[in-house]
Amino acid sequence: MYKLLFGAMLLFASHSSYALGKLGHQLVCQLAYEQLSTSTQHSVTALLDQVSKQDRLAINQYLRKKNDTPLTFANACTWADAIKRLPEYDKYKSWHYINVARNSKEITKSTCQKNCITRAIKIHSELLMAHKTNEQSAKALMFLGHWLGDIHQPFHVSFASDLGGNRIKVTPFKGRCNNIHWYWDECLLYPSPRSKKALTTYWLSRLNTLMPNNIKKQWQLSNEFDWANESLAIVTSKEIGYCQFHDGHCQQNNNVPFVITEQYHLAQQQQLATRMAQAATRLAARLTDVLNTKNS
Repeated sequence: MYKLLFGAMLLFASHSSYALGKLGHQLVCQLAYEQLSTSTQHSVTALLDQVSKQDRLAINQYLRKKNDTPLTFANACTWADAIKRLPEYDKYKSWHYINVARNSKEITKSTCQKNCITRAIKIHSELLMAHKTNEQSAKALMFLGHWLGDIHQPFHVSFASDLGGNRIKVTPFKGRCNNIHWYWDECLLYPSPRSKKALTTYWLSRLNTLMPNNIKKQWQLSNEFDWANESLAIVTSKEIGYCQFHDGHCQQNNNVPFVITEQYHLAQQQQLATRMAQAATRLAARLTDVLNTKNS
């Protein structure tokens, strides 16, 4: 029954509903894992060993891998999307983002009290910190890795009226992403036609160049509200083409499909690369703090 339901989910899933895209989440978590100490990596591996066979299957099928493919942290971070359409996880759908009013310029603790990404990060950090290594703490690890990727994708801190940019149509420069949210999730990551393996290698190398130690330390001096505000500032900036402030409200520019130019693609690709590097660095710092407390 589970396999049938999951298969149906894959068949009818909308591309634009997946946060940051499979590759983006894998890159963030792989880079985060590489920044961890050996002992913290072992803690992550011990938690992944607790992931159920059912959830391993969900991840591998979502990524179109063989069912018995060993679970890595990079792949585990896609789990929150792999199970998004299963009824028992329905309550987590709104945890992937935070919606604000069109006159909002700042995310604070009062912006969202529950069921949004800033709360999700806090909740799963605390669950992961609990002195247990079991299936529930493994799920908290997978959720947390996913949330750090999502909050750094600017369109996950945007407006409900257009479904976080999913209703803003674009003519793509690369790929087939036909709305601006989907384009930032996926198509910005494609510099040229490549195999998946070559593309992953390319991005890991590129992202590593954005993370000198002095910059990483600066990025780590922040929390989930800072990260959300960074995304909000980006998504409402004129350069993104999502909206422009007029009379205190960030209004959509028009209803005509936005043509993604090569110039836009390259400029915002670099912006997204920086966001992924920040996400990886901050995830590594959060995991180090949480898992060290857990194991103390």
